[in-house]
Amino acid sequence: MAGSKAITRRIHFSAMASDCELLFIGASDAQANTFAELAIAEVRRIEAKFSRYRPESELSRINGLAGSHIPIDPETDGLLKFAADCFRLSGGLFDVTTAPLQQLWRFGFKHHGLNNECFPQEAQIKAALDHIGFERLGIENNSLWLPAGMSLDFGGIAKEYAADRALLLIERQARDRGLDVAVLVNLGGDIAASRYPWQIGVEGVHAKCDSDLLKAEASGLIAFPGGGLATSGDTKRFVLVDGKRVGHILSPKTGYPVPDSPRSVTVLAPSASAAGMLSTMAMLKGEGAEDFLRGEGLVYLVQR
Repeated sequence: MAGSKAITRRIHFSAMASDCELLFIGASDAQANTFAELAIAEVRRIEAKFSRYRPESELSRINGLAGSHIPIDPETDGLLKFAADCFRLSGGLFDVTTAPLQQLWRFGFKHHGLNNECFPQEAQIKAALDHIGFERLGIENNSLWLPAGMSLDFGGIAKEYAADRALLLIERQARDRGLDVAVLVNLGGDIAASRYPWQIGVEGVHAKCDSDLLKAEASGLIAFPGGGLATSGDTKRFVLVDGKRVGHILSPKTGYPVPDSPRSVTVLAPSASAAGMLSTMAMLKGEGAEDFLRGEGLVYLVQR
């Protein structure tokens, strides 16, 4: 990624199971390092709080109290209300209660090429679906009713939220110091950025002739004026069904991966959270992804 001919300072780090980077234009080395410390601390705070893989996280605490009314703080309440918007706008397809399905299918970076012998049985999927459905939650006055057997997974919204928060904190500190700095926060492809004429390289996907696994490479540059950019796709999380690649986007209606979904969807929006919501919603539309994105009047790139 690059800005214009101005000097770009770039800082790399790892968080949320992703390679991440921060770009600064108009900042000295010392200023960039100070801003980076602030942003990285915020990203890691959000990861520690909302990862369902960490037993000490706030999300694990909430999931462990299923079957009761659970006190939640304003930040968690805000994320749940955003999740409610995702659920409503997607017609029930974007659902943060699908953790039981994710656990059955075992999608993740360590399971490339998983064969059908490891697939969940239909009875297991039906049992998992009994514990899915955002409409069954009760959210009111910083309190959550989470029915017994259900659990939350913020994997589809937390990284984008962290990108937006990191950008907000850097811009606020730069403004307080009277600095005119352009900032780009990239958390594994989920991006929040200041207003600036950025050029963003988007991964292209293609099949290697002697392998079922698809490689990724930069396919071109997109003019990105700032705001949010997010990509959803199957370049890293998938299974193989009789040699056919199946992406990790699961339908909460059927319990199975969405058929005929694109290989990759990239969306530009005012924030990373909005871009992530829309790119995921497009993937959930399957063969109707392009029609959905056109209907929303979005700037997007779909790869099949």
